[in-house]
Amino acid sequence: MYLIYIDESGKPNFNDPENFILSAVVIHESRWFLLDKLIREMKDRRFPQESIYFELHMGEIASSTGNYKGLDVPSKFSIAKELVSIIKSANPFLISVVIDKKRITKKKKQNEEFVKKWAWNLMFERLEVLLNEMGDDFGFITMDAENEWEDRTIRRLLRIFNKEGSKYVQSTRLITEIGFTGSEYSNMIQVVDAVCWAVRREYRRRHNSGNSNVKDRLARSMFTALRPLHFSSKKLGKQYGYKVFP
Repeated sequence: MYLIYIDESGKPNFNDPENFILSAVVIHESRWFLLDKLIREMKDRRFPQESIYFELHMGEIASSTGNYKGLDVPSKFSIAKELVSIIKSANPFLISVVIDKKRITKKKKQNEEFVKKWAWNLMFERLEVLLNEMGDDFGFITMDAENEWEDRTIRRLLRIFNKEGSKYVQSTRLITEIGFTGSEYSNMIQVVDAVCWAVRREYRRRHNSGNSNVKDRLARSMFTALRPLHFSSKKLGKQYGYKVFP
């Protein structure tokens, strides 16, 4: 079985300037313990005074806020570099979907429902292609719990995809149950949070004018290292797992 961890970044509504991003870390069950162990060891070594529920949170790391207040720039890059190295050592598949809201020009499509539907359909489609190409394994999704309404929406979209599939693939490998849990309890959710943060920041930097700052440089260093881990389909092309829509 493949264990799939998905995170959202940005907002799907058009009142928010941020694009809407989904990222997934997909790891075979046989590799899960290695990645979890390495993340735990990293946190124990770098933050020995913290509790067992201490979170790696890239937004706070980059901003020196929350649990990372006062963190200097070299430490930020050191943490990011080690985290990326750990992810690469476990050799997971990554999938990222970027919904660029500025490129959705038709008024009737400028709504939250349209953005969410496309983002999740593109994610589910890519997960199905990956699982089919890997053989007979199934995939189980785990996410950070948001609220009852948001969690129900994602469950509903997965059920619809399971029934209808997409233009290119039918749903045969994704288990329709989704595990929602607090991010403080899951090192894997913290890992995919870092991936999603890097994808969002780097995409924004590439498509906006202006001088880059520390956060931009941090995201660029992470994204450059993580981009090759995005899923490449044997049938549908190199890095099929990185999708910008529209």
